[in-house]
Amino acid sequence: MTIGVNPPSFLSVEVNAAGVNPIDWKIREGYIPLKLPATQWRDFSGVVADVGEDVSGFKKGLEVYGMQAY
Repeated sequence: MTIGVNPPSFLSVEVNAAGVNPIDWKIREGYIPLKLPATQWRDFSGVVADVGEDVSGFKKGLEVYGMQAY
């Protein structure tokens, strides 16, 4: 799914799985304050769905895993 126009440096990943770590549930339960809006469950795995023209080392269909930047 494409939403709008992606910049040339953009990499889009179709996420197939996301992880929940101890820090995630501690934030969710209020043990660690977090300014909202916020994104939790940052670990992911999936498949590259779209690659901008300035991106190298990735291609559509490549299986990847990573962590969203804070």
